[in-house]
Amino acid sequence: MAVQLSAYDEKMKKAYVAHINNTLKADPECPYIPINVDNNDIFDLIQPGILLCKLIVKVDRNAMDLTVLHKKPKNKFEAQENHQKAIEAARNIGCKVVGISSADLYDKKAFAFLGIVWQIIRKDLTSKITYSNPEVQKLKKDGEDSSSLAKISAEDLMLRWANSYLTAAGEPPAKKFSDFKDGNYFLRLEHQLDAGLLPPNALTEEDPLKRLTHAINFAREIGCPVFVTPEALNSGDENLNMALVCQIFAAKQMLLQGTSWSERKKSVANEGSDASITKKTVSLEDALLESEIESESRIRREKEREEADQRARLKEVELEERIRRREREFEEQREEEERQRQRKAEEHRKALEDKEAELEQRARLKEIELEEKLRRREREFEERREEEERQRRQKMEEQDQLSARLRFEEEENRRRQREREMEEEEEVRRRNESARKKKANEDEIVRRQSDAEEARRLAQEELARKKAEEDQRKRNEDESNQKLGEISKKSSLLMEEDYQNKPGWRKVFITVLEGRDLMACNVGDGESDPFVVCKHLDSRGSINVKHKTKIVKKNRICPMWDETMEYRDFLKEDTIEVSVWDEGLTGYDFMGEVLLKRTDIVHGTNKWFTLNDRPNRKGAHPSQDRLWAQETQKKEKILNDVTKGRNHFKELVRGKRQVCGQIKLAFETLY
Repeated sequence: MAVQLSAYDEKMKKAYVAHINNTLKADPECPYIPINVDNNDIFDLIQPGILLCKLIVKVDRNAMDLTVLHKKPKNKFEAQENHQKAIEAARNIGCKVVGISSADLYDKKAFAFLGIVWQIIRKDLTSKITYSNPEVQKLKKDGEDSSSLAKISAEDLMLRWANSYLTAAGEPPAKKFSDFKDGNYFLRLEHQLDAGLLPPNALTEEDPLKRLTHAINFAREIGCPVFVTPEALNSGDENLNMALVCQIFAAKQMLLQGTSWSERKKSVANEGSDASITKKTVSLEDALLESEIESESRIRREKEREEADQRARLKEVELEERIRRREREFEEQREEEERQRQRKAEEHRKALEDKEAELEQRARLKEIELEEKLRRREREFEERREEEERQRRQKMEEQDQLSARLRFEEEENRRRQREREMEEEEEVRRRNESARKKKANEDEIVRRQSDAEEARRLAQEELARKKAEEDQRKRNEDESNQKLGEISKKSSLLMEEDYQNKPGWRKVFITVLEGRDLMACNVGDGESDPFVVCKHLDSRGSINVKHKTKIVKKNRICPMWDETMEYRDFLKEDTIEVSVWDEGLTGYDFMGEVLLKRTDIVHGTNKWFTLNDRPNRKGAHPSQDRLWAQETQKKEKILNDVTKGRNHFKELVRGKRQVCGQIKLAFETLY
């Protein structure tokens, strides 16, 4: 099966193969190492499932038992069994293997290979992070402890570590590992770690690939087993850029543990030279172990073969019995189909005969219908001819009438044309007159504008002169303000004393402006039809003058009256009764009142007064109380004659409903 890779996947594949070569180069059971990174040999080597298992064991020795694997799988099922064990072991060591099956790995699917190999590489890189290391402990922020650092993902922790050095170098912190793709952040980080290992012109290099080459050379100088290429890093892959950061961090961590750059580099170099010796040493032990495993597997395979032969014989017997049963069923089915075919043929013959009889009957009916249609069309043609003759005569009469009407309309149009011409002449005359007047007005406006400009100039001169005089006058006024204040105070005291000594006003003007939130008197819609009655009461309670406003229909929330009432000879002891009434079906209903004394009436003011019920003023004027009692008796007599369903009016008159609302009044007085 051919493997198709995109350019992006090809770069990752080369990097992952390089990591596998670095990791398994000392394994004597992997003679195919190093693997060529430029072709797809890796997919053929991955297919048996052994390579993935060895890669996992390099990360964690206790992840799985290599002796239970099929070292040389003979078929697809044994290879997939190896892959399944590799997937389970990867999950056990903490790899996130989602959507990858053993069949995908066996079928050489690129996404499965790249996904699981990266998870193993990530686990290998992040397992070397020691949280007790000073490099990690210094990454704690305010309010964080070691347990808080352990909860942070390895990617975020490595990015925080790199940003701590970038910030020290005066660079803005990186938001993600793809920001390292141009090599600048790598060089700044490595310059903070050891500036002597970088070329002098590394930080000033403009080519991103050359910068990345310097960064990779630095990592190799400090002993990092680098498996990425500058082109792979420059592609912006998050995983590959993170891998190089993790390797640099691991080298820095080893330095803090007492291992120098040169010692770490020498240990990495010695791993390759000791590979051949290790292979020879382990080969004898592996040969003995392999012979024991081979004998056990041979015995197991013989038992499995015998069991498979027995199962095959049983399957053959079952297959023969199934074939004989199928043959009987097929014969019965064939006979049943033959009977159904004969029955359908008989039914089809009868249906054809019935259809032929039906077609003959339909043909006879169609002939009869056709003859009837011909006779009907002849009658319709004769009627149409007569109708056309009648319409022709009618059209001739209409044309005669139309010609007479046209002659009349022509005369009428000529008359209207003469009238329009006369009107147009009159309009032209009016327009000429209007243009003449407009020209005269424009001339007058121009003249006035020139006069206004001259007056404005003179006014400005006069204003400058007056400003100087005003400054002088203000200075003079400032000197006399204190004297005028004392005089004003004395004058106000004298005016107050004069107001108290006056017997009353010659005229009082009361303006009934508006009301709000009045009592609802109508049963159906909850509204009222309010109006205001104002009475001038003297000291004995007699009514001198009585005024009434207009009625506002269906408005109890904010009725507007705005009516002014005049009262003459208003004495100190007099009062003004302002009452609000509702126009009902059987009379007027009381909604509240206000009694205004002389102290309530202030010249040039307007304010709100709360409406009160009648009982609140009982005893103020005995004569008025008697009048009120008489009015109440009259209304009760009327209400007794109304239907029983209108009891709410009776409750209103007797004062059982609560009076509410306010009324706004304005006052003006004349002595």
